[in-house]
Amino acid sequence: MSPMSSGSLPQPTSRRPSWRWPSSWGGDGARRGELCALRWADVNWPRRVLTIARSLTEIDGVASEGPTKSHQRRDVALDDALLALLTKRRADQESYAAVVGQPRG
Repeated sequence: MSPMSSGSLPQPTSRRPSWRWPSSWGGDGARRGELCALRWADVNWPRRVLTIARSLTEIDGVASEGPTKSHQRRDVALDDALLALLTKRRADQESYAAVVGQPRG
């Protein structure tokens, strides 16, 4: 069983913690590039909504950010499980940043 399927994430260390988007989350059919382009600012915690507004692509080894395939932003409701997972991931990321002395981003 992977750490994601058990609902637990690795404890922060001096190494950057690895994390994957939960494969069990069907969401609204978000594409991999859209998930890679997400930022914490895209999460509206009080409304429990994730906004998908951009996509990350790689062409000839160069990453670039652009619009979604439909060129439209969309909001995805966050259920309790995904909201808890994102809350935990953000706390882990902040702990890691404190260890290595980098601001969160």
